[in-house]
Amino acid sequence: MPSSKIIFSSIIVVVLLGLGLGFVLNHKSAKTDVEVLPTTTTEPVVTAKATTTPTKNSGTVSSLDKALSADEKTVLYAPGSTASAEATQAHFDLANKIAVSTDKIVINDCLATPVVLKTKLGSTITISNQGTKDFEFRVDTSSISIPVGKSVSYKIEFKTGQGLYGYGCDEEGLNRAIGLILVTQ
Repeated sequence: MPSSKIIFSSIIVVVLLGLGLGFVLNHKSAKTDVEVLPTTTTEPVVTAKATTTPTKNSGTVSSLDKALSADEKTVLYAPGSTASAEATQAHFDLANKIAVSTDKIVINDCLATPVVLKTKLGSTITISNQGTKDFEFRVDTSSISIPVGKSVSYKIEFKTGQGLYGYGCDEEGLNRAIGLILVTQ
């Protein structure tokens, strides 16, 4: 019977290790800045995830959303990683429909113009901060601080290539991207 105690103890240890690992992985993924979403196209779809806790009835969020068209609002609230292939494809198609081919993004206090910028891989865009506070532009693996009233050049060299990339804003309660970059070949 001593071997049954050893087996029972081993099972308990394995279960506790599994629970601990699950807890650590779950909490580690809660602070992810970028999430790759599945898509039925050959292009990866990437969207920003907020790192702040959403706040219901936030005055800032509702005023930011009021400044958007229905299509812009829909495209900025990207489907999650558990969304169906159809929902993910519909999101990508909407982004492609409203995308503006340009080389400039203007940020004004968590509002981006255009909402979806369309550009080619390897091109250089200009990001201007016309808001009232410094802006941290984070997309793919890059992070660039843009002071108020300044502009920076940014080369589109995303490691996953073509796709839809989101970027956010550190506004409390804002649980969506503020803009998307549609990268083509």
